Amino acid sequence: MKTFVTAAFLSLLFIVAGCESQADPNGQHLRADSLLRSQRYNVRAFRYYHGNYVKAIEAYDRVLGLAPRFASGYNIRTTAKLKLGNYPGAMEDLNRAIQLDSTEAFHYANRGLLYHILGKDPQAMADLNRAIQLDPTYKLAYTNRGLAKEKLQEQQQAAQYVVVGSPVGK
Repeated sequence: MKTFVTAAFLSLLFIVAGCESQADPNGQHLRADSLLRSQRYNVRAFRYYHGNYVKAIEAYDRVLGLAPRFASGYNIRTTAKLKLGNYPGAMEDLNRAIQLDSTEAFHYANRGLLYHILGKDPQAMADLNRAIQLDPTYKLAYTNRGLAKEKLQEQQQAAQYVVVGSPVGK
C-alpha cells in the first residue's frame, strides 16, 4: 500500500510539475488544460483504486491518453489489472513502462512479480535482479527474488528426483 501511495503521489507531482516538458508522440507539448485534466483523472484513479478496479483502469486510461509517456502511470494501472485477473494487460503495461523508463527499479520489480505469478521464474529472477541492480535498497525486490528463487530450486530438485527415480533406458 505504501508503494502505491508513493507512486500515486509521485505521479501527481509528475503531471503537475514535470509533464509540461514531455512531448506527446506527435512532438507537441502538453497544454496546461491537458495537465489539469490528467491531474484530475490521476486523483480519481487513486480514489477508485481502493476497490473499484474497473474505474481505476478507466481513470488511468484517461491519464495515459493525456500523458502517453508517463511510465509510472502504466505501472500503477498494472495493479488494478492484476486484481481483475488481466495478466496479459498487466504485462503489456509493464513492458510499456520499461520501454519508456528502463532506469526505474519499480517497473522491473513489478514485472518480476508478475512473471513469478505466471510461473515464469527464470524471467522473474532476471527482472528482480535488474530491479536490485538499479536500487540496492529496494527491500520488496529482495523478498520477491527470494520467493522466485525458492520456487526455481524446488523445480530443479523435482527434476532431479524424476531423473533419479526413472528406470534407466525406459
